[in-house]
Amino acid sequence: HAMADDLGDEACPPSIDVSFCKLSRRSRSELTGLGELLIQAVDSPLTDEGLTKMMDYMDAFLAHEDGMHGFAIIWDMRALRRPSVAMIRKVAAWGSEPTRQRAWEELNQACKVVVPEGLLFRMAKGILGTFFYACPPVCDTYLITAPDQPEELGVHFPPPRRPCAAPHQTVADSQRPSSPSCQEPTAKQSELVLAQRLSWEEILSLRPKSLRSEE
Repeated sequence: HAMADDLGDEACPPSIDVSFCKLSRRSRSELTGLGELLIQAVDSPLTDEGLTKMMDYMDAFLAHEDGMHGFAIIWDMRALRRPSVAMIRKVAAWGSEPTRQRAWEELNQACKVVVPEGLLFRMAKGILGTFFYACPPVCDTYLITAPDQPEELGVHFPPPRRPCAAPHQTVADSQRPSSPSCQEPTAKQSELVLAQRLSWEEILSLRPKSLRSEE
């Protein structure tokens, strides 16, 4: 999916419905100067067609006036069904495309992850904490229980400082590992991430049947 420049409302309408989630954009906030992308899961089976439409919309948002100057993203996962491994790999491949990855790292200034309160919230806190220990977030990330919940009432996962980046270096330069703070995760860290992922699968099995993925 090629990324275009300055796309208008035709390519990136205010909102779309892709069956398993709804995506919508908001204009830049006067307070933060950031646009906003809201992805709200719906209790419906995930499909490859819907996933492709979702990724196309996200590409269009980055090239739209509301996203091209910086944005915050809200992932409302409270009704999300469990995706297949193939879908996870598809999203991972999409996000790792070099041009797209650079654009997200530059423009995505804040991220909010919305999950149900209670047991799932505590599990998500542990999973994200372990995952970000091995793979630090690229922007301020907040775990909350409602899209409009104040950030200070959620769990904050800040991005790491980059002592290996000199003031005159570019973003690309600062991403090159040149000190211990920029090293790849260790095997032990990767094992912890896997363990937490397996625990998350067990917790998902406790959700009501209507909220689980189709077997």
